[in-house]
Amino acid sequence: VHRDGHLGLVTAAAGDEVTVTAPDCWHLELRALLPDGCYRVRNLRPGDEDALETFARQLGAHSRDMFGPYPWADAARCREAFSDAIAQSTRRVDASYMLEHDGRAVGHFFLWKAGGNPLSQRASLEVPELGVAVADAYQGQGLGGLAVRILQAVARSLAADAIELTTAAANEAGWQVYQRAGFEYVGMLRIPLDVDVTAAELG
Repeated sequence: VHRDGHLGLVTAAAGDEVTVTAPDCWHLELRALLPDGCYRVRNLRPGDEDALETFARQLGAHSRDMFGPYPWADAARCREAFSDAIAQSTRRVDASYMLEHDGRAVGHFFLWKAGGNPLSQRASLEVPELGVAVADAYQGQGLGGLAVRILQAVARSLAADAIELTTAAANEAGWQVYQRAGFEYVGMLRIPLDVDVTAAELG
């Protein structure tokens, strides 16, 4: 990826092409032409509430339990949370992305507080929080690992000191992805559902 923002073209595999435009993490677009169609990663942007709802409909109960940034059980609150996530991305508070397959949203991933985490700043550190989810039908294809690697590159571009995440103990697939990406287990937290830990710690 070229820092001056011009398009980089590489061959991913025989017959596959990947193009990346990324002047910075707030203006990122990746397109991959693969045998089963076109995959695209892009920033969350105004008007993406419907795309997030399309993505949410492709998550089963277990996937929603493993990925809890939104109040799935309440449609109205969930729509409001989607709008808030879009606003946070637009304001460069969170680095938040959609993964599309032939124009349909099939993945969503982000670094919360990538633009500055007031909680970690108490220790003179910048440590954004990672979240990744892939639609049920697309799991097991390496897309979650790709999302994690993109977020690691985003964190490096922002000179973050580290990335943190929490995941359920039952999220075996997620544990494998995170460990392969170099994350280390540091302990068990007990967090009630729908609680934003950073907001709670800041009062």
